[in-house]
Amino acid sequence: MSKRDLVMANKMYDIAARPWKGDNTSLKAEIIGILRVWPKVIPFHTKGTLPVNHTEKEVTQYLTVNEKQQEADTQMQTLCDCFTTKIDG
Repeated sequence: MSKRDLVMANKMYDIAARPWKGDNTSLKAEIIGILRVWPKVIPFHTKGTLPVNHTEKEVTQYLTVNEKQQEADTQMQTLCDCFTTKIDG
């Protein structure tokens, strides 16, 4: 397993462990990312199959929504920084 693969796996665990605030978009995007390198993430002696399957349409949809969410989060953070306030008021 490369460092990049290990970082991706750790990032997914981190996102999955966060308190749920109604945002499963980032988790879905991370799952899609980890599935792309799944054979490298699981130990070579484990005969595991992909735990989740998505159609190409779903993958495109999830990644598009995630990109839009990240843009919105960035814009919200910019506004908060401008008014020296936090996102919750």
